[in-house]
Amino acid sequence: VGVTAMSPLLLPAVERLMLGKGNVLVLGLHQIELLERLAAQHSDVDVVVRGWKDADSLAHDTGHLPNVRIHCGDAGRLPTTSRYDLVVAMAGVEAIMTPDGVALDAQALLDRLVEFVADDGRLLVALENPFGLDRIVSAQTRLERDASSDWPRPGRGFGGPSLRDVEARLVDSGF
Repeated sequence: VGVTAMSPLLLPAVERLMLGKGNVLVLGLHQIELLERLAAQHSDVDVVVRGWKDADSLAHDTGHLPNVRIHCGDAGRLPTTSRYDLVVAMAGVEAIMTPDGVALDAQALLDRLVEFVADDGRLLVALENPFGLDRIVSAQTRLERDASSDWPRPGRGFGGPSLRDVEARLVDSGF
């Protein structure tokens, strides 16, 4: 439900945000069609995936795209000096962070992503909505998913910031 890394709604959303040629950062596994389209319309596309198997597979699948570079690791290891005209992080927090990487909660990760966006750049990010439609239509019963530990708590893990916190952080960053 909604726009995710593999959703057919992602391509039109990214196309609306493209501002012409520039540098693009894609975090996590996304549709190969998205990478091909970005490569055709932008100067350089850096793709960061957290697993070696994914990186190897993507390197094979994008071998025909000379301006696509595949990196293996997590967002915590990228240099903050890299600035991008478009940052796409629709695969979710779990696809961006690695177990052996720098531990970031959702707010810290959002702050990190904002650091990668150039002054006039765009950020497309998916953050989990614990009260979203996907939870409402879930096949899990309420008793299976509503343990106290499942409810997000501000500042703890990837339960993350509220929508209001995210909006305030993005406004403070000039978005």
